[in-house]
This record gives sequence, C-alpha cells and structure tokens, in this order.
Amino acid sequence: MRATLVTLCAVAALAAGCNKKPADAAGKGAAAAVDTPITLAELPAPKAGMWKGQSSQDGGPPEPASRCMDGKPIDPMGGGSGRCAKLDLKKTAAGGYVIEGDCGANGVSAKMRLAVEGDYVTTFTTDAQMTMGGAGETPVSMRNRTVWTYAGESCEG
Repeated sequence: MRATLVTLCAVAALAAGCNKKPADAAGKGAAAAVDTPITLAELPAPKAGMWKGQSSQDGGPPEPASRCMDGKPIDPMGGGSGRCAKLDLKKTAAGGYVIEGDCGANGVSAKMRLAVEGDYVTTFTTDAQMTMGGAGETPVSMRNRTVWTYAGESCEG
C-alpha cells in the first residue's frame, strides 16, 4: 500500500499546475459566482522552464522540490491513464482550479482533491489532500502544500 500511496501522491504533485487569479475578485459585482466545470484542455499551463518549490507534507517542515515544466496544461493523471474512475475539474468562483478524483490501483482506493492558485508565470501554490485505503484497512489521509517559484528557462542542472 505504501508504494501505491506514493504513486498516487506523485500524481497529485505532478498535477500541480497553477491558476490565474483575477486582479480584483472582490470588485467583480454583487452577484454570487459559482464554480464552473471545465475540461482537461481548459486547465492552466505554467510557464515553461524550471520551477523550484518548498513542499510541506501534513504540516511538517518544508522540503525542497524542483520540476521542469513544458508550458503545457497540467495533467491530473500524471501522464498515465485509468488511475481515476471519476475526475471532476472546476474553475472556482475566485479564479482557482480544483481537481477531485476517485482513484485507485492495486486494490487501494483513493480520493484526491487538488487545489491550485497563483499567476503560473512567477509563482503558484498547490494544496493536495488524499485519503487512501485497501479492503479491511483503516484509511490513511495526507496533505501536501507546495509553493512553486519560477527559477528560469533552463531545465539543465
């Protein structure tokens, strides 16, 4: 189960993309906005290049992270397919993005929620929560928060 947990958490971390907040979300009128369902093609794309992050799991101390991004929209499936039987994608009323999935592999079921926000040009934040468990096992929950900062065009090194 630990290997599956790590794989599913990696999917959530790799799905971490970004969103673009409106410059003045509070001043956009009195009408209450609602979350809007979107497609995979409508997910935001972080600027191409190297991104450095500080990742904290379950409120623990921050650990460094890095990822070379290609400028394409985030992929909540982490390049794979068939891991999530149900995947809901929404753009929030505040301009962020939320990805929720019922996922699983190797007899382990998992529920994932990933929220992303930022400008995805210089910085963005991902908040992931996963609850996993196998038949007859107590479910395990974990949270991961990563703050990403653009480090430059070069992904070498």
